[in-house]
Amino acid sequence: EPNSSLSYSLLGRIERFRGSAIKALKHFKKALDIDPNDSQALFWLGLEYFWHAGKPDWAKPILEKLIYLDPLSPLNHVVFGLYYRWTGEIDNALKSFSTVLELEPNSVLANFWTAYTLLWSKKYANAYALIDRMAQRESSDQMNKVFTGWLLFLKFSLIGEKSKALKSLNEDVRNFFWNDADLPFLGAGGFALIGEKNEAIRWLEHSINKGFINYPILSEIDPFIENIRGEERFKKLMERVKHEWENFEV
Repeated sequence: EPNSSLSYSLLGRIERFRGSAIKALKHFKKALDIDPNDSQALFWLGLEYFWHAGKPDWAKPILEKLIYLDPLSPLNHVVFGLYYRWTGEIDNALKSFSTVLELEPNSVLANFWTAYTLLWSKKYANAYALIDRMAQRESSDQMNKVFTGWLLFLKFSLIGEKSKALKSLNEDVRNFFWNDADLPFLGAGGFALIGEKNEAIRWLEHSINKGFINYPILSEIDPFIENIRGEERFKKLMERVKHEWENFEV
């Protein structure tokens, strides 16, 4: 059924993993033209708007409808938590992630984003305690291992233990984040924290090439990349990102 909402939702996900955000958004919007209650299309369109495109005002009504239609999906609350984190509503973000953990107590994503949000908001003691609990948990789950490895990378970076930070960033962790459709931008923050400015900007360039044009996050909100904002390469990148963000249309 090539003209079904499910078909367009699938095409959108394929395009987003190729780094083609605008093509992906067009497919998700087409899916919703056919079925306004397609929860998959609502999920991905809302995520694309606030994550890659940096347009949280466009995302909020879509995410509110998603939660209304499917309030028991842990992933739906994860994405709303990420929206709140992007807009600086830290308490609401943590509340959303807590809801996920009520629905799915061992959710790796909820624990990861809770810890990351606590780090962003400088609630270090709570963040480090959660990261240590995750690291001590016996698990054969590869996703748990890579997300915990990344959090350890950030923890050791923030406390100034660069060698331990880099050791936590093993090949599996690095490859997972580099190849993901959404996560490479986080690498810029991690490497910036340990003073690896060229590597931080390399990860940032990679993320932008995948369609990440969230100018507000990059230009002023993300605290982890503060020490690369004065770099000429960063300023040049921001000229490109700002232009694409300001002229973004679907």
